[in-house]
Amino acid sequence: MATVVTGSSPPSLEPNLAEIMQRGYSAHGQGKLEEAEQLYRSILTYDPENFNALHLLGFLNFQRGQLGEAIKLVDAALGVDGRCAAALLNRGLILHAMGRFDEALASYTDALGVEPNNAEMLNARGIALLDLGRSHEALESFEGALTSNSHYM
Repeated sequence: MATVVTGSSPPSLEPNLAEIMQRGYSAHGQGKLEEAEQLYRSILTYDPENFNALHLLGFLNFQRGQLGEAIKLVDAALGVDGRCAAALLNRGLILHAMGRFDEALASYTDALGVEPNNAEMLNARGIALLDLGRSHEALESFEGALTSNSHYM
C-alpha cells in the first residue's frame, strides 16, 4: 500500500515578488538605476499589473528623462490604483516636464484630493499655476504648502 505524505507542498517556482521589490527599491534609492530597472521588470514578467513595479519603473524613467515611457508606465500604474497620491504627484511632475501644464495641474489637484494638506503637492500645484500665468492661485497654493509644513521650502 502506498503512503500518502501530507502537510507539505511542492516548492514554488515563482520568485518572492515582495523580496524582489524590496531589492529594487533599495537599488533605486542608492541610484543603481540599471539594477532597479531589471528588478522591476522581472516583477512585471510575473505580475504585469503590479502597481509598485509600474509606478517605480515609471519614476525611474522620469529620472532618466525618458518622459514618454515614464508617463506610459505611471498611467498604467494608475490604471491599477487611481487613488495613489504619490503616483498622481509623479504623473504631474512628468507632465510638467513635458510642458503639459494643464494636465499636470489636473494631476496635482487629483493628488490633493487624496492628501489635501501635502506640502509637496501644494507646491507642485503652485508651480504649475505659475506656468499657466495664474499667479494669485499659485500664491494661495504656496501659502497652503507653508501652512501644511512651516519647514517646507
